[in-house]
Amino acid sequence: MSKKRYVSAREVAEHAGVSRSAVSRALTDGASISPDLKARVLASAHELGYEINMLARGLLDDRSMIVSLVSASLGSPFMGMMLPAITDRLIAKGYAPLLINIGTTPAIAEESLRQVVRLRSSAVVILSGSPPASFVEATQRTGIPIIAFNRDEHGMDLICADNHEAGRIAYGRLAQVSRSICAVSPARETFSMRARISGFLAEAEVMGHAPPRIVKAMPPLRSSGYADYEGGYALGAELVGADGIADGLFCLNDHIAFGVIDAARRSRRMVAGRDFSVIGFDDVPMAAWDAYRLTTFRQNPDTYADEVLDLLARRLGEQGQDAMVRRIPAQIVERESMKVDE
Repeated sequence: MSKKRYVSAREVAEHAGVSRSAVSRALTDGASISPDLKARVLASAHELGYEINMLARGLLDDRSMIVSLVSASLGSPFMGMMLPAITDRLIAKGYAPLLINIGTTPAIAEESLRQVVRLRSSAVVILSGSPPASFVEATQRTGIPIIAFNRDEHGMDLICADNHEAGRIAYGRLAQVSRSICAVSPARETFSMRARISGFLAEAEVMGHAPPRIVKAMPPLRSSGYADYEGGYALGAELVGADGIADGLFCLNDHIAFGVIDAARRSRRMVAGRDFSVIGFDDVPMAAWDAYRLTTFRQNPDTYADEVLDLLARRLGEQGQDAMVRRIPAQIVERESMKVDE
């Protein structure tokens, strides 16, 4: 069996009886070429099974149609929501999404950046606050446009949930049904987590309440990889109950909330929504499961994906414009993990 190989643009030109440059013009949107000639080239390309070599185009134009999607947590359920929405839209617009998990070590982060540059990425989308600032700064030095989620660096386009407002809403909502309130943060705080805490504390002050406690959900030393869940689980028994810290909890992501709910149910036979109240953040699919029915703030993947595509079009089409910030309003999804206001 002969080895399958890719069809070249030169072969398309020979098949259509045109020049190599005519093939290039026919396959470039907006290029000058007659309709009849373009139709002939496209027919030959279809018959031969030709596809544009994006890597080769990147070498010629100093930019490919590749958009690198970067995260330190591509396997998380939150990324599982975001990635389909973003990649579907990129593909529909003719871009080639490239997923890069930068890992947890400086060496892997450095190699990830090399891949972004070597492949002449048109843009980089940083999907979370997890990739270190050093990676972001190094990417900025390459001149590649960056769109980032929930970060606070300058000189790049940012898409942020209104985390401060979410914190304010969470405190006010818990204050309606709880005697004592606290926020539960991941062990590693990001810009978005700090903004949620800031809003939480600000609303307590507005209401004339003493500053609520902020507790960190520290995972066991030997974590299985679900650190936020395990950290929440480790805290669950001491957070709630007659001798617990609070009966109203704002967990800064859904996985901490899941851990708290499971631990309280298992060790104290206490049920969220009956014995205590919990609010999460993200609205990952598990939040709607019967085991949790978690009241939480939704980060809508379609909204984020639409913002990515809009910013990408503006950034690649209008050089020199100032960096933009798109702030997504906080949207609380009410479920049964909250006690009923008595």
